[in-house]
Amino acid sequence: MNAKLFGGVISFGCLWGGGQGLYTSIFDSTPVVKTCSEFLAKPGEGHRLELSGCVLDLTEALQVSSGSSKNYYVPVRASLEAADEPVLLLTHIVDPKLIALIEPIFVLAGDRLVEYVQKNVDGMSLENTKVSGLIRFGIESDDSTRKAIEKVRDMKLAKDWMIVDSQAGSSVGLSIAMLLFGLFAGWMVVRPQGS
Repeated sequence: MNAKLFGGVISFGCLWGGGQGLYTSIFDSTPVVKTCSEFLAKPGEGHRLELSGCVLDLTEALQVSSGSSKNYYVPVRASLEAADEPVLLLTHIVDPKLIALIEPIFVLAGDRLVEYVQKNVDGMSLENTKVSGLIRFGIESDDSTRKAIEKVRDMKLAKDWMIVDSQAGSSVGLSIAMLLFGLFAGWMVVRPQGS
């Protein structure tokens, strides 16, 4: 690959990522605080969420493999009765205890799976749960994850569905460093060869 092209791609990525992170840190520093039913009825304000009264049914979990790592996503609903409605919001599960409950769903089959779910039914349905984090957007929105989730046939997704990532956050320092590195890389690409 041409060094100037490679430098341009690196510069563009750093400028985009740093700019988005700085924007989120400055303009989305205060989370949108709502009940789950309020947000799901009228989404759209901000990218940082703090939702209360959410329902997570772990039996609806989706597994997305990326290389050797597995990621789990669970639909966020306002109530158990909303299970037939299209999914507008998914949360990325990072809690090891919840992952330990979810993983057997993808390993077991038939009667063993039914037995497992019945045995753990109390832990599988999390009502009145708080969901908080940053909605993935822009450079943080991973197309391969979105495509893998969209391929799940029995999951009805809303047209404008989103993923909220509880571990995502924007660091002002990291964003500024990315911007500066992007500017430096861009300067290295466009500077005259003799200087």
